[in-house]
Amino acid sequence: MKYYFIYTDNNKTIIGLSENNKLKKLNIFNDYSLRDDVYIAKVTKELHSIKGYIIEIEKDVKACIEKRHIPKGVKLGNEIIVQLYKKTDSNKFDKFTTDYSISGKKLVYYPNRKKNTFSKKIKKEIKEKFILENDLSTFEGITFRTDSLNYAIEELKEENYSLKNINKFIIKQSKFLPIPRKIYSNIKYIYEFIDGKFDYIITNNKEKFNSLKEYFKDKEIIYEENYNYEYDENISKDLLSLEQEKIEILQNSNIVIQNTEALTVIDVNSGQDTNFLEINKEAISESIRQVELRDISGIILIDIINIKSKDMKILCKFIENKLKEYTQIKFYGISNIGLLEFIRTRIKIDN
Repeated sequence: MKYYFIYTDNNKTIIGLSENNKLKKLNIFNDYSLRDDVYIAKVTKELHSIKGYIIEIEKDVKACIEKRHIPKGVKLGNEIIVQLYKKTDSNKFDKFTTDYSISGKKLVYYPNRKKNTFSKKIKKEIKEKFILENDLSTFEGITFRTDSLNYAIEELKEENYSLKNINKFIIKQSKFLPIPRKIYSNIKYIYEFIDGKFDYIITNNKEKFNSLKEYFKDKEIIYEENYNYEYDENISKDLLSLEQEKIEILQNSNIVIQNTEALTVIDVNSGQDTNFLEINKEAISESIRQVELRDISGIILIDIINIKSKDMKILCKFIENKLKEYTQIKFYGISNIGLLEFIRTRIKIDN
């Protein structure tokens, strides 16, 4: 059984992955500000100083929009779908636009645009090769994000379909009262965290539930108002282990995790068993899992049990395969004194 949980409390969202009753990933995100949120706003007053209008995006929350950022024909009293364009200081109104976007894991969709664009970080020759080799007729108003061209075209088409479903949801929500109000929260950081096949997603947040339901149209998305991951019996034991320095593994063996300012050192201790290769494999698996769950970054050294050179080759191959699940962790080989060297970088959300 593989499932993701998304727990929101105040302005923080905790996202985790449980697989076969084991906690595999855990990240805490500060919920994004209104920059990525979409609102149904009301045009309330003309503002000659900026050649635009005052709009109300939520009850008693005002902002402004320039005429160049709205369709022609908009008048006082009209209702428009908007998103933040420019954050200003506390003495001025934030600026909004009707050219809103919906961000996914690989793509960004602009419903009011026709032209497709590419991230500036994508090299020209790679972009031209991609355009030449693929039929992009189903894409419209799409910006291809930096890593998007690493995916198969069918996966991009699938997300394109999902983002269009979300826009249908936004338009539908804009017809309901009350107006003005927020109608959609962009949650690209959640889409980026969720990877591969899963059985279901559970969340205690209704807004995120609505977004996930539209994005993962054919998946089981569960809304449970009182859900709290801290009381999830499938992962409660693993949550407790995050506070411990010593973690028990196979055959009376253990790992000891010690953090310093400069690096993290993990010591592998064996029991009586002589199958040191298997103990090292289990120790490395658990070490990598703990590094991910504890959000440890920087240099990580693992002092494994000494094994023969042929077994070390097997172990290095095992590490290489294991790290396919953990893209933030890189293996740099074996030091002169026999320590395994790793570096982990924290997740960075790319626009």
